[in-house]
Amino acid sequence: MVAYMPPVPVGKPTAEFPLRYGLLQAAVGPLTLPEKARGGSVFYNEALCSGGQGYEVNCTDDLDLKDFNDAGLNLVDGFAFQIISNYTCALSTDFNEGFAERMAIQKVLSVEQAVLEQIFSTSTFGMVGLSGNPDVVTATTTATEVVDVISELESEFYCQTQYGPPAYLHMPIQVFNRLKSEHLIEFDGLRWRTPMGSVVSAGC
Repeated sequence: MVAYMPPVPVGKPTAEFPLRYGLLQAAVGPLTLPEKARGGSVFYNEALCSGGQGYEVNCTDDLDLKDFNDAGLNLVDGFAFQIISNYTCALSTDFNEGFAERMAIQKVLSVEQAVLEQIFSTSTFGMVGLSGNPDVVTATTTATEVVDVISELESEFYCQTQYGPPAYLHMPIQVFNRLKSEHLIEFDGLRWRTPMGSVVSAGC
């Protein structure tokens, strides 16, 4: 005997029947599965065929440089750039222009932040970053514990240079996770901050 019945989709978790934190909470979705796909034959295409890159926006020659009277001012040159990405994956001829456009947008959104962090970390396109920047203030310390190193940086910011606004501390992911595990930074609902209020950024 063979019994057949239509599939019964199960609803999302509710307050009365919650689920522990796991894959269903971390993943994007759940996505609605087309009815014809419930029996199988499901495939998808991912957009991350390669990374992204920065692209400098050059001014015309007569607008490239201007002379300013910066007496009493500290002017910082800004250089415009864009984050771009593309893909050259072999796409099925069944994919229309709208699908290809959504693929390209998804990809640039996926790689944009990492490319941007790398540009500022390496001072690419003249950005004010760490390497090759004559205006970087160096704080020297013999400290080996991460909490002492952060304290020296903040002391240099707030006490030595008399910097008023909250400082931004960009650090490797490994250091960020160490600070988090030691409860040395807290999330204020928008940003991670040290007890002094310095904003912490982690990335590439």
